[in-house]
Amino acid sequence: MHRLWAARRELVNVADSTHLYDQAGQPPYTIDSYCADHVVPQDYELLRISSHTHKRGKRFTIALPDGTVFYESLLYNDPLTLEMDPPMLFDSPDEAERTLRYCATYNNGVDANGDPDPTTVT
Repeated sequence: MHRLWAARRELVNVADSTHLYDQAGQPPYTIDSYCADHVVPQDYELLRISSHTHKRGKRFTIALPDGTVFYESLLYNDPLTLEMDPPMLFDSPDEAERTLRYCATYNNGVDANGDPDPTTVT
């Protein structure tokens, strides 16, 4: 008699909103980036990742601990959803090896030429 064992995993949706308002109060007519870190719990596998910024969000990136950017989205209203195949495993006991750095760049009233744009400033 043969027994088949299937690994059971729980799918957990993680939304890190601890830095949601970091860009609040950004001065008019500036472009600025805001970054923060997220420590992935040990033995978690990353299956899918996406981003969320608002109208002034122009670029969102996520980098691995070695600085390699593995996710980039340039559209605030239709962010890239990246599917991992195979999943990215974070099994190190060292938190530094499980820390993702995410950054968002916001444009508050600067046109393509670098000039102030009163129609897009808040």
